[in-house]
Amino acid sequence: MTAHHYFATHALGYATGVTRDDAIDNLLRGPNSHGVKAWLLNIQKAGNPGLPMFITRVPLAADASYKISFYQPDVEGLTESQNRILTYISKKDFATMADPNDRIRQLESDLKAVEDAPA
Repeated sequence: MTAHHYFATHALGYATGVTRDDAIDNLLRGPNSHGVKAWLLNIQKAGNPGLPMFITRVPLAADASYKISFYQPDVEGLTESQNRILTYISKKDFATMADPNDRIRQLESDLKAVEDAPA
């Protein structure tokens, strides 16, 4: 058994897996995934690129017990954390992209640091 697993979440639930893609697949097609495809299509019809998700590597075995706070594991040492956007789903496949808002937030943070730096 590995000493880590991946955790994926969106607004309606979460799932775990051995790999990042396994966690996403379990989230999208697992027992609590009812209506994900319809939800994605409605989001896209409203002009958004897709369904936001959060994925992270948890440094605990898959059967470990831990608290989930604000849609993410309340565990020290999370790595490989990223926001992704589900853009496509079928019975056999799915596609995600990096959340462009992450890059915007990073650029805004970098700009603020430059503006706040002593002259």
